[in-house]
Amino acid sequence: MTAIDRKLEADEALMSLLHQGDVEDLALLCDYLTDNGRGRISLSSENCARLDKAKNQLNFSPLTRKLIFDEFKCYGGHTLANLFRGSEGTSYMTILRDVGKQFKVDFSDEDRFETLEMRILLKLSDDMLAKMSTEERAKFMGGMGLKGSQKFYSDAFKKAFLADNTLMFKVALMVANTIAMNVTGRHLAMIGIAARVLPFAGAGPIGWAISALWTGFSLASPAYRVTVPMVAQLAYMRQKQIHQRSLSAPTAS
Repeated sequence: MTAIDRKLEADEALMSLLHQGDVEDLALLCDYLTDNGRGRISLSSENCARLDKAKNQLNFSPLTRKLIFDEFKCYGGHTLANLFRGSEGTSYMTILRDVGKQFKVDFSDEDRFETLEMRILLKLSDDMLAKMSTEERAKFMGGMGLKGSQKFYSDAFKKAFLADNTLMFKVALMVANTIAMNVTGRHLAMIGIAARVLPFAGAGPIGWAISALWTGFSLASPAYRVTVPMVAQLAYMRQKQIHQRSLSAPTAS
């Protein structure tokens, strides 16, 4: 598969994810794009109003879902570059690679979008958990059904999470919920389901880590205040979709 093919595949998968996404998840994406309805310099007032209305009514037409796709891609490129692209923005794969580089995530040119999403989630979780004490980390890992207090991003843990849909979903939920709490002040719609295994999500040491991340990103580029939460939320939406499919799949007799 060529680099162009990987970019096209990622964009098509993103559009499919948005078309299938739950309205509560799409509402959070709108908050990230519109700065909780306050608007952004690079977002037209008309499109801001459209996204905010859809969020408030929890009613997302195919055109509104496509608008989320288009606006997100525009945040991923530099303003000048977008002018030469006809304001179409950059590819989702490019955004993933850019966010990955900011967090010093290891990836290769051959990696597909799902791999990049998962590695970004694992690195974010590792950065958050690094703020915990040994006791807090051990308690959290116990809630995940794991022993010890090692970092998520160690080779052994990385392999374990990448190979386990349920564990990967829990990581995605923890990361996305923590970011949602710190950016919008509210939990994800599904957080109640996993409250027992996410005792620290959204507050305490993990919340402090997110605050520190925003400080760094605001100094580097305002776009990261959009692309980082969006990538985390989209990766969570994909893991939720995979998790739900696994639950509904027929078991072997």
